[in-house]
Amino acid sequence: MLSSENIKQQSQINQTDIATFCSLLTVNQQLDIFSMLLTLSAVIMGLLSDLLHFSWFMSSTCLVVFLLGIVTKYYAVRIAFDKKLFDYLTNHLDQVPDVLNELDQALLKLHLIKSVRTPVRTIKQRQIGTLGLFKVQLIVLAIQLLLVVGVLISIIICR
Repeated sequence: MLSSENIKQQSQINQTDIATFCSLLTVNQQLDIFSMLLTLSAVIMGLLSDLLHFSWFMSSTCLVVFLLGIVTKYYAVRIAFDKKLFDYLTNHLDQVPDVLNELDQALLKLHLIKSVRTPVRTIKQRQIGTLGLFKVQLIVLAIQLLLVVGVLISIIICR
């Protein structure tokens, strides 16, 4: 169960705080689309590698960009799932301690978490975890973008 200090922390978070956080997480959709475009461009460049006379290094870079796209997609799905959970919490803010406990039980039943933590994580701790996923997604996307730009510059220079 939640300790009295955790309940006080929960009461400090209001519906606007969670709605603002969910609005931030909607950026995930645009990042996911951008990553998919980079991934598809890498696949196309990889498939056209014979026509473009790519070196093995540029072909391998396209493969790495593709694999990074898959990693970014994984994080995009995780963040979208967390956003849905925060949307749910926004609608049930008056029952936070019970909802957080029920949420952990549901995640446990679906084998999405290994065990129910005691004490139950606060909304703030959950937000920090989701922001961690968001930051990793941004880093992987930035690496993916740099590699695609590098391949494009290499094509331009080699021509």
